[in-house]
Amino acid sequence: MCKLPFEKNIFWEQSTHFDHLNCNEKDHDPANIGIVHIECNYIKKWYGEYQVRAMDWHRYLVSKITSSLSASEKNTYTKTNTQTDELTDGQINLIINKLTKSQLEIELPEDSTKQIPFPVMLSDIHYLTIQETGGRGSELSVRRALNGMTKSQFSPWQQKKLGKGNIIIQRRAKIQVEKKLPELQIERDVWPE
Repeated sequence: MCKLPFEKNIFWEQSTHFDHLNCNEKDHDPANIGIVHIECNYIKKWYGEYQVRAMDWHRYLVSKITSSLSASEKNTYTKTNTQTDELTDGQINLIINKLTKSQLEIELPEDSTKQIPFPVMLSDIHYLTIQETGGRGSELSVRRALNGMTKSQFSPWQQKKLGKGNIIIQRRAKIQVEKKLPELQIERDVWPE
């Protein structure tokens, strides 16, 4: 994923992992397994670019496998390998939220003074969403996630208007102190014995 070679002076088992390319650890299809650096495997959980590379790699392997199969084998293989078509709306929203947070953390880390136009960030996250979900996930859903993570006073990122409708996203200089919710007293009914 990092496009660097494996080091020959380190034991193979200590420097590599088998990675589930589509992030589904129950999918042991040969097209879903890749050998990666241990560090790359850990970084992929939060780094959108590695997730995109892994999904591209997965699609490439699926295409190579299906091109070598007979017609009946292709039908069987493609029926068992349509995980992205089986994603529920809730799973797609979860993917969108994770990608949004990941991109914000990558593009605007702590102490960053960088400013990113809202439409640019929206387009980037929408592209990653489409890659991750096999073409599903609307721009509106990504917009909601991005607004949710940048409009809250407790978020480390904020939106700022510049001029006539130009909105940028930047790192918040100061985060509000977290408020604690009051503890609720729950009255329990006592059932007679």
